[in-house]
Formats: sequence, C-alpha cells, structure tokens
Amino acid sequence: MTIWPVELYSYVFQLACTDDGSTVLNLSLVSKQFREIARPFLYQSLVLSTPQKSGLLLEKTKNLLPHLRRIEHLFIAPTHDADHETCSPNNTIILRIVQLAAPTLKTLVLIAPCLITGTSLISFLFRLQYPNLEELTIAGLYPFSFHWGSFPRLTRLHFAGGNRNPHGLFQVGALDEAFPALTHLRVSGIARALSFVDEL
Repeated sequence: MTIWPVELYSYVFQLACTDDGSTVLNLSLVSKQFREIARPFLYQSLVLSTPQKSGLLLEKTKNLLPHLRRIEHLFIAPTHDADHETCSPNNTIILRIVQLAAPTLKTLVLIAPCLITGTSLISFLFRLQYPNLEELTIAGLYPFSFHWGSFPRLTRLHFAGGNRNPHGLFQVGALDEAFPALTHLRVSGIARALSFVDEL
C-alpha cells in the first residue's frame, strides 16, 4: 500500500489530526500501516471535562512511550457544580496528565472555576516546565508568582476571569522573567479595577 515514504504520511497525518480525534481514528481504520503511522497522533488534541474521561486517558497514556503520547493541544475544564460546594475530585488525575503532557504541549487552556481546588490546581501547573508551550489560557483565580524558566517559548498568555482586580500583576516583575518570549498578554473578566488600570 505504500506509495510514498512513511515520513511523508506521518507529516500529512500530523497536519490533519488537529481536530477532536475523529480524523486520527478514521485514518487508523484504513489499514494496519496507517494505524501504525497514526498512533503518535492519537492523543495530539484533547479535551478533558469529566473525571471518567480524565481517568481513562491517564490509564491509557501513563505507560506509553513518550513519542506515542505526544499531546500538543490540551483543553481542561473540570466539572464544577456552582450550586454546591463540590468540585471535581480528579485534580490529581489532571495534574498527572499535565505532567505527562508538559514536554510536548503547544497550547494549554485550563478553566478552573472551583474556588476550593482551582487555585491550587493553577498554582501547581505554574510550577511545571513547558519547553514547547506557545499559548496559555487560564480561567480561574491565578497566582502572581510564576517560576522562572518554566515557559521559555510562550508568546500568548490570556488570564480569563478569576481575578476581577489583578492589581499587582505587573508590579511583581515576574512576568518578564517567567515569560521571556511573551508578545501578547490579555487580561479579561476584570471589574472595578481602577488600581489595575493605574498600574498599566
């Protein structure tokens, strides 16, 4: 069945498999050869929202070789019931998945609305190393202390909601050190933030 070199198929698969996973699954059904070529792209783009989905993903990926669990785009929105004081119990699972994905991540979106566990989840994520991360969006109460060298290639950073008045975000001085390649900073969801406006 091989008409072109495997490397060319692999490159085409990499470009094509950035959707919700349906493309890579369909390519895997074409032939045994296509299934083997598509395997490294099976987890390229992921959305995690339920404890069941997160737990299943961790079970499937924790023992895979790194080249077979190359996660490049990750969207995390743990379930949270605003009417109750309960949060998703799968933070440890989410943290483990992000640890496994951190070396290959290019985009990361974390929506952590839970006041009980969201802040600690975000704080932990800021302590990991992301050598290839280019875009980061955080929705939740984010810390102002960032670790130097964790985000060497990050160019786009979006703080969405969470801190309604992020006064002190620029005064700490950690943004320049933590995000040396930063070209775009967006802070949204602020209200009554005169002190933050003065800081700008």
